[in-house]
Amino acid sequence: MNSVFSELRMRPWRLQDISLMAGIERQAYPFPWPEGVLLDCYEAGHHGWVAAGRGGRVAAYAIVQPIVDEAHLLNICTAPDWQGQGVGRGMLRWLMS
Repeated sequence: MNSVFSELRMRPWRLQDISLMAGIERQAYPFPWPEGVLLDCYEAGHHGWVAAGRGGRVAAYAIVQPIVDEAHLLNICTAPDWQGQGVGRGMLRWLMS
């Protein structure tokens, strides 16, 4: 994995992450998921992971829907100031491992 991703700490998402994730969505995508959709995913029990930097600052996140013996990647997003550094690639590799 790249050095930038290796400096981040992966953790399961928390309810209090939703608002921050929605803000990152709005910054990163021309058609972001609304906060309500992120909350629906959380409440549905989908698996969410956050890559956090120093001070717990969220660099990226992913939402995965487990189905029987496989999983569907529903969303992956890297905060704009972390883009272009291999963070999204590292997160995807981490999810597949």
